[in-house]
Amino acid sequence: MRRRENNKNLIFASALLAGTIIGAGVFSLPYVVSKIGIALGFFCFVLFAIVYYCLHLMYVKIALLHKEKHNFAYFAEQHLSPRAGIWASITIVGGMVLSLAVYLVLAPSFIHLFLGLEGLPAALLFWGLGSIFIFVELSMLGIAEMLGVAGILGAILVIMGAGSTISASIALSPASSSWTIFLLPFGPLLFSFSGRAAIVTMVEEHRAAARRNEGFSIAKAILLGTSIPLVAYLVFTFAFLRINPTPSVDPIRDLAALPETLLIALGIMGFLALWTSYFMIGLNVKNLLEEDLKIPRLWSELLVLLVPILLYISGIATFIELVAFTGSIFLAFEGMFITRMWQNAFSRSPFRAASFLLYFIFIAALFYEVVYVIL
Repeated sequence: MRRRENNKNLIFASALLAGTIIGAGVFSLPYVVSKIGIALGFFCFVLFAIVYYCLHLMYVKIALLHKEKHNFAYFAEQHLSPRAGIWASITIVGGMVLSLAVYLVLAPSFIHLFLGLEGLPAALLFWGLGSIFIFVELSMLGIAEMLGVAGILGAILVIMGAGSTISASIALSPASSSWTIFLLPFGPLLFSFSGRAAIVTMVEEHRAAARRNEGFSIAKAILLGTSIPLVAYLVFTFAFLRINPTPSVDPIRDLAALPETLLIALGIMGFLALWTSYFMIGLNVKNLLEEDLKIPRLWSELLVLLVPILLYISGIATFIELVAFTGSIFLAFEGMFITRMWQNAFSRSPFRAASFLLYFIFIAALFYEVVYVIL
C-alpha cells in the first residue's frame, strides 16, 4: 500500500528553502531588469530558477548518500580530489564573507529611512549589532531566521503594495544592443536564487519525517521552494519598476517618493531582515572555519569580525557591483563544484551528460565578470 505524502512537512521544507533563497539579492533585480528589459528579464528569471532547481536537487542527492548529517566541506572532501576539496571550501568561505559585505553596503539605506543615519555611522551601527550576536551564538537561531524571513517578506509586500497604486512605463526590450547586456543578470540571479545553505537541513527534516511515517517528496519541496522565490521576484520587480522605471545602484533611495510611514516601515523591516541574516551567516562562517577548515578560533573570529567592515570602508563596490561579483565568481564556482561532486557520485546517471549544460551557465557568469573588471 502506497504511503500518503504529508503536506505539512512538504510545506515546511519548501518554506525553509524559499526563506533561505529570498534575501538581499532581491533588491538588485529591478536595476538588472531595467537594463535588460521585461521580456529578457522574465526569461532569465525562469532560466535561473530551473538552474537552481537542478543544482539544489543534485546537492540533495549528494547529502542523501551519507547517513549522517554533514556539510559542504565534508561532501567536497568525499567527492572531489583533495586539492579541489580545499578550493571548494575556500570558495564557500569567500562567498559568505562577501555576502556579509553585501549586507553592510545595503544596510545604511534602510537605517536612513527610520533613524536618519547614513554612510559609515550607519554601517558601523549595523556591523556592531550584527557582530555581537555572531559571538553570542544564540541557541534560538530558528526564531532569528523566522524574523529575518518575516522582515524581508514584509519589505517586499510594502513595495508590492505601493507599486500596485502607481503606473509607470517599463521598458520591454534591453537598453543596449551590446552582447554584454545579455550576461548582466547572471551574477545577481546566481546570488538571488542560491539556497544551498538550507539543503542539509531539508534532508534532515526529510529523514525525520520518514521515521515518523510522515514522508514527503523532497523533489517536490525543492520545486516548490524554488518556485516561490521566482514568483515573488517577478511580482516584486514589476512593482518596483512601476514606482521607479529607472532605478539606480542604490535601490532603496529610489523609493524616496513613497509616503513617510511606508518608508519607516520599509526601513525597520529591511533592517531586521539584514541584521538576522548577517549574524547567521557570520556564525556559519565562523563554525565552518573552526570545525571544517581547522582554523584557530582567534583567527576565525578576527576574519569574520574585521574583513566585512574593512571591505566596506575600502569602498570596494556599490551594492549592485558587489552582488554581481559575489554571484559571478564565488557562487559560479560553488555551482561548478556541486555539479562536479554530483557527476563523480552518480557517474552512471542518464542525466550526467545533460549536467554539463550547467557548466555553461556558470562559465558565462565568470566570463562576464572577468570582462567587466578588465573593461
